[in-house]
Amino acid sequence: MSERIGIFGGSFDPVHLGHKRLADFAVNALKLDRLLIIPTACSPFKTRTFSPDEHRMNMCRLQFCEDKFEVSDIEIMRGGKSYTVDTVKAVKELYPESTLFLIIGSDQLLQFHKWYCFDKIMKNAVICAVARAEKDDISAMEKYSDENLRQHGECKILEFTPLEISSTDIRQLIKNGENTDNVLCREVSQYAKREGLYL
Repeated sequence: MSERIGIFGGSFDPVHLGHKRLADFAVNALKLDRLLIIPTACSPFKTRTFSPDEHRMNMCRLQFCEDKFEVSDIEIMRGGKSYTVDTVKAVKELYPESTLFLIIGSDQLLQFHKWYCFDKIMKNAVICAVARAEKDDISAMEKYSDENLRQHGECKILEFTPLEISSTDIRQLIKNGENTDNVLCREVSQYAKREGLYL
């Protein structure tokens, strides 16, 4: 069956309300039938060691429990460095009749031509870059897309107002024993506390 399926990857360490806001926005803006939440096994762009895969998967399942979301272990099961081209190819093989939408950030868009086999990614998925209207130079993003990406496939730029918080900030808040009620859902906060994460 043909569906509109989004791909939203990240370390999700921990998954937070900013991720949820972006996921809800993507589903609505792109009229997705479902959004795949894919915790990365090992990002080519990060050197920090992640929390155990099991914990990141469990936290994602707690945060993304609605039917429109599907938490996938496709990268974790594959192991090694998580290259997006491999993930998109694997999702396309699972859903060959569906249209795929890869959700990325504005900073990622401006480096996208440097991604491994970026042209092959664009053959299988529509690139959807999320732009912060109050911070990002959207005209520069459009110019970059026109000059570097349009000949390889479709690229959409979506204006979005994010929750300005990062997983790095949240790990520090937890380590310091500070309140995280405004950045973590209750279930994720309780899970991290119970498992002694980020202390």
